[in-house]
Amino acid sequence: KNKIMPEPCQFLNPKLPLCSIIRPTDAKDAAKRALAAFTHDGLFIGQTNNEFFEFMQHLADAADAARRRV
Repeated sequence: KNKIMPEPCQFLNPKLPLCSIIRPTDAKDAAKRALAAFTHDGLFIGQTNNEFFEFMQHLADAADAARRRV
């Protein structure tokens, strides 16, 4: 699949609407790197609230620290 321009695809359940999924090729610090890339790409232009960025960083840290339990 195209990793640069995500294409709509089925996710989890065929009854759900199509969605684009961006998956990292390297999982190490993936959430932090994704947040940095989105910020660099201008996704958050106009967002001036530092609490927003602190919260997003907290979410990224938590996501990167999460481990699957089986």
